[in-house]
Amino acid sequence: MHYLAGMRVLAALLLLGVGAFAQSPPQVVRTRDELVVAVAAAKPGDRIEIASGEYAGGLTFERLHGAPARPIVIAGSDPARPPRFVGGGCGMHLVDPRHVELRDLRFEKATGNGVNVDDGGVHDPAPRGLALHRLQVADVGPRGNCDGIKLSGLTGFLVADCAIERWGIGGGSGIDMVGATMV
Repeated sequence: MHYLAGMRVLAALLLLGVGAFAQSPPQVVRTRDELVVAVAAAKPGDRIEIASGEYAGGLTFERLHGAPARPIVIAGSDPARPPRFVGGGCGMHLVDPRHVELRDLRFEKATGNGVNVDDGGVHDPAPRGLALHRLQVADVGPRGNCDGIKLSGLTGFLVADCAIERWGIGGGSGIDMVGATMV
């Protein structure tokens, strides 16, 4: 009996492994317009890599929905030289994301929040599965309630190895979590 159960687990792991290798290669984008088009077409398991360089901030992406084992990943193609998003009211705003990862990106000089992720008014189920890895956020504001990273209405998220400096003089937070629950 134990032998059969073990074989079923092995077969499931092999199928999962084959699925991981069957994913399409990363899509590399080199302009802001290419990024917008790639994100609009993103499906669970897609990885969008952004070439090093400077891009205009002020990006908003709504309802990006990956899957639990197949997140949508938006990442810098060279972690040593992350793409820089400069300006905009918010460097990048994700509305109602599910199973989305941002990796190796830099946001500078946004007039509101550097990175803003919120539930978009959708509370049931709350957006989950967000991961922020090695983001750099700098010079957000200039004054008031301007946050480096703002997370609102999320459940089950990860923020790891992020660097935030110089945000909202006199009122902002490095990371502001409003109605957010780390699970």
